[in-house]
Amino acid sequence: REGNALTPSGLLFFYLGPTIAGATISADAAANQFVKKAGDVASSVFLDGALYATTGDYNGDGKLDLAVGEPKRTVLNAQNTVLDVSQRGTVYVLFAIADRAKGLSLTSPDRIINGEGEFDQFGVLSSTGPVDLNRDHLADLFIDAPGADVVSPSLIPGGGKVYVVYDGVVAP
Repeated sequence: REGNALTPSGLLFFYLGPTIAGATISADAAANQFVKKAGDVASSVFLDGALYATTGDYNGDGKLDLAVGEPKRTVLNAQNTVLDVSQRGTVYVLFAIADRAKGLSLTSPDRIINGEGEFDQFGVLSSTGPVDLNRDHLADLFIDAPGADVVSPSLIPGGGKVYVVYDGVVAP
């Protein structure tokens, strides 16, 4: 849930570098970068929903890029009343994340990829990191839509789909 300015909830923290087994660290102090989920909403409205993230060089510039998936977004007011729910899903791609100022926002990504169907929940991303499926030396982005209907040969409601976005689709 996206909190107010004093409560840094709803943030996605990530670290550039190796992990340290058994280490306990303060996320806000040690993070190299973080992504704030907030959109163009008033301070009395909150965004709720999971974020998924993965990295790779999606545009071929040799720099690490970040993809953030948001399969479902619920808009709540201060009384926790649901104002809106979107399950279409969205993936935000931010290029060259190490070159950016700390504190990325999903309101200004380099690319936005939207889900097809109203209840697809497009945006579940693999956490395994870069995969080069077509062996062109660029990362390919795998995006799951677990709620998508499948036709093969009959309709399977919510059968799910996996999309592969090859490098050229998100190139600048």
